[in-house]
Amino acid sequence: GRAFLVSFEPLLDKYAVLLARGTRRYHGSAHDLAVPLAHHHRHGVVLPLAVSPRGGPFNITVHKRAGCSSLLAANSTSTATWGRLCQHVLESRRVESVTLLQAMRLAGPATLPIRFLKIDAQGVDLKLVKALEAEAPGTLYRRVNSMQIETRTSQCTPLYEGQETCDEARDFMVNLGYRSNHDCPKNRGWCERTMQFYRPSERSFVKARGPPVVAR
Repeated sequence: GRAFLVSFEPLLDKYAVLLARGTRRYHGSAHDLAVPLAHHHRHGVVLPLAVSPRGGPFNITVHKRAGCSSLLAANSTSTATWGRLCQHVLESRRVESVTLLQAMRLAGPATLPIRFLKIDAQGVDLKLVKALEAEAPGTLYRRVNSMQIETRTSQCTPLYEGQETCDEARDFMVNLGYRSNHDCPKNRGWCERTMQFYRPSERSFVKARGPPVVAR
């Protein structure tokens, strides 16, 4: 196919795992064979960088549960399942980062549409989009056909300090011109919501047609 994936993983131990999987995809169980640099798949690269609102070096808080690691500090008052899991800090690491605009440029020229953008940045998701709009207004809507971000619902304590709510994310994306297949849950105890957005020309959320970008 013509699809190509550009993704980002700032934790070097996780990055090494992804590259090892790529070697197996290329060569199976054969030993001491090289693959194209950073390729974890014939149609994808993973880069050892974070995606942050302003780019440049950042301290990332690494948690014992690696999936909790974030550029933001964990909220000590969050008691939901993920909140409890994210209270055990392992260490702080200095990582390099790019902005979302820079990440999109790595996916190709501005005239090349991005069919699917996935952001799973542990509490920074909406901040990345806001920073992009401040830096290059209208770029997201012109180039990205559909996208997915992770959000925290308003009835639950934010998982990270300064994390926006699902309602804030939905309102911001709708104001940019996107539509969504989902509303933000209002049920007590429903704390996480994966929100999917698409341009009206797409008619519905489309996940896997064309070159995507995954920001972490």
